[in-house]
Amino acid sequence: MTRRECLVDKLVMKACMDCPLSLTRTQVVLPDGPLDAEIVLVGEAPGEEEDKEGRPFVGRSGKKLDYLLSLSGISRSQILVTNTVMCRPPGNRNPSAEELKACRKHLDAVLSAYPRKAILAVGDFAIKQIVGREQKAPLKAYHGRRVEDTNPTVIALYHPAAGMHNPNLIPTITKDYENIRVELGRGEVIHDDHRLISPAQAVIMLFGAERFAFDLETTWKKDRVGD
Repeated sequence: MTRRECLVDKLVMKACMDCPLSLTRTQVVLPDGPLDAEIVLVGEAPGEEEDKEGRPFVGRSGKKLDYLLSLSGISRSQILVTNTVMCRPPGNRNPSAEELKACRKHLDAVLSAYPRKAILAVGDFAIKQIVGREQKAPLKAYHGRRVEDTNPTVIALYHPAAGMHNPNLIPTITKDYENIRVELGRGEVIHDDHRLISPAQAVIMLFGAERFAFDLETTWKKDRVGD
């Protein structure tokens, strides 16, 4: 084990009993992805599905996240994904100050073990913890952009679940994730006006939408009248 790997000691994380969450968790939700990734995505806290599987961002939010990242040409397999705390708070409540303080050493170890180019902070809570200060404006005022005076670069993003709770946010969230590459100085991802997607991707895209429209076309020409 290298010195840097020692900094992110998953066995130490799994055995952690430093806060009350250790008494209610099913298991510790460890960082997921390559430890030396240039990009780290940080969410708030594990939920029910994460607590069961021991991996961050699984279930509906995880599938939505995978799709949103793909819009910017980023594969989840290329980044490291974690949370501000690594155990699920009961009832999916916000982590307490005591819990955040106890878990901060693990988060700091993850962020500092290797050189990082960017941290994707997902949601108001994660942004505050990563940046270390309250922002002067709500997330809706600066989402999808780099947070000033951060090194490595911190990009503020809505949580993938935000669109499930408020479908009106879906276009904004989609645009923000598409824009990640621009904020990182990598240029835009060029998408065709028409993209072929799988049924599973369509379900993820439309999840939470109250209304949507689609156009069906077919190559079957027998007895076809009109379009």
